[in-house]
Amino acid sequence: MKSYQLVLQYKVSPGDLTGINDLFELEELLSKVVKAPAQVDGHDVGSGEANIFIVTPDPQETFEAIRPILFRYSAEFKAAHRDFDEDEYSVLWPLNLRKFSLV
Repeated sequence: MKSYQLVLQYKVSPGDLTGINDLFELEELLSKVVKAPAQVDGHDVGSGEANIFIVTPDPQETFEAIRPILFRYSAEFKAAHRDFDEDEYSVLWPLNLRKFSLV
């Protein structure tokens, strides 16, 4: 089964422990909601961004399933996915975003 990396990206202010703790709570919630064979695969924080990584066979389906939760957390996020064999990401959200990258 082919796997993709789905990335959820949020802006965080350096030293904003409340925002980072909220992000960890979101990651924990997503871990309970994401259905197998998809799985939450961790996070990273740095350079004003926080990313949550999800491994999934169907990034669009997984994104649609978790989208209501993401909007309850914050409407200010980006979502994109890539095949693990690729470097370029395909944008899922926001729809007008042209390019997605990890810092």
